[in-house]
Amino acid sequence: MTGVQTCALPISKINIQLKMVGLRPDGYHSLRTLMQTVSLFDSLSLYAEPAAFSVSCRCKNDPSADQPVSAPSDETNLVVRAARRFNQSAPLNYALTFELTKRIPVGAGLGGGSSDAAGAIRLLQALTNATDSTAASIARDVGCDVPFFLKGGGRWMIGRGDEPAASEPPPAQVFVIIYPGFSVSTPAVYSKYDSLTDNERFNNFGIMIKNYPDVWAMGADNDLFPAAIAVEPRLRVIARKIIELSASDSPAQMSMSGSGSSFFVSYRDKKKAERLADACRSLSPDARAYVCEPVVAPPAIRQSK
Repeated sequence: MTGVQTCALPISKINIQLKMVGLRPDGYHSLRTLMQTVSLFDSLSLYAEPAAFSVSCRCKNDPSADQPVSAPSDETNLVVRAARRFNQSAPLNYALTFELTKRIPVGAGLGGGSSDAAGAIRLLQALTNATDSTAASIARDVGCDVPFFLKGGGRWMIGRGDEPAASEPPPAQVFVIIYPGFSVSTPAVYSKYDSLTDNERFNNFGIMIKNYPDVWAMGADNDLFPAAIAVEPRLRVIARKIIELSASDSPAQMSMSGSGSSFFVSYRDKKKAERLADACRSLSPDARAYVCEPVVAPPAIRQSK
């Protein structure tokens, strides 16, 4: 294939803290969250041929992965949506073909789709020399988490989660990310959050530490956790098992990421992290566990002719 060929590595994230603030006049939830990018990546290649604008995205699985990660190849793919939105702001005289290799689980609270969209925006920005402000505006229109992934690192995000408030240095920790083998609907979790009473929210995560008083509650750092386990009760079982498996090694933190379904456990000792990851891979037939480190920014775009 001729033309310009570039490649980005969309990066995953965890929510170290996620606090719900209220409802905005536009109907969106207002929140305050500390997000941190970590070393679990997708791969996104762009082939750009001079021509009238068109866009397509081919998705494939990582051949080295133990289990496949699927993603749509149609207009619901955020990569396609990002390219179409980019063309509205900065007309593209190219036939664009993206090739996306998925490693980040879908519907897992790790931001994989949003990061893929940010990767597409970064690739198109490099292709067209569009300004950072143009890229940021496009990112906000595509999705709430997309602006964060343009820069990555550790950042407090406010508003809908699309407004950077302050940056944080990377924690001196290693993270075990546990995907239980099933996804959770983000809209369903937010809807359930709105319907839960304060007592229901407390009871849903309070039981998690009944037998482990020295362990952080899974819900202490993520206000969406009670709603997530109300939507998907299997998360309660998975969370209990993670607590049981990790408690003896005194983790620094345990929490759910985003609206689920993934959890993370942080350690200052990588050997403890690897031990927990090995144990968590047997939580369910489709469970996956990744040992990740904090990453301060998305990897640089690679280009070839």
